[in-house]
Amino acid sequence: KGNTTTALTGKRILAVDDHPVNLSLIATLLHNMGAEALTAASGQAALAITQSENVDLILLDIQMPGMDGIEACQQIRQQAHFKSKTGAVLTADVLAGQKEKILSSGFDGYLTKPVRTEDLTALFQCKTKPTKQHTAPVLDDKLLALLNKTLHEDQTRLQQAIKAKD
Repeated sequence: KGNTTTALTGKRILAVDDHPVNLSLIATLLHNMGAEALTAASGQAALAITQSENVDLILLDIQMPGMDGIEACQQIRQQAHFKSKTGAVLTADVLAGQKEKILSSGFDGYLTKPVRTEDLTALFQCKTKPTKQHTAPVLDDKLLALLNKTLHEDQTRLQQAIKAKD
């Protein structure tokens, strides 16, 4: 961390991810940026933490078993002291339309994995829906169709190989 001061220095940030390695990486990144990282491995655990702890920012993985990130965000937003807090999604899902769906469900920001320090800083400084974020490329319809076709062909070949015991 050194003597570097960032927009996150001294802030309490809740990171929520069901994959322990991802959660550890995010917590380390936050710590290195001067933030106090609280962690939760599920949406239910995040909800429990927000009922007893004050945090400045919440980073939620979208795809978690049980209560997913969207449901967790909506339930957390119902708590009076979290209505004005910043909540952001962390996801590897970059399909076309997903970002808009996530932002319209109550999140203030959308960050793709792997998370970059400048994106976290920008998100916290804005406290509104970011207008410019680093995200992995979004798959356009043609590329998505090609990907689906290729996946289908691979699946067919795999099923044929299994039947032929090849």
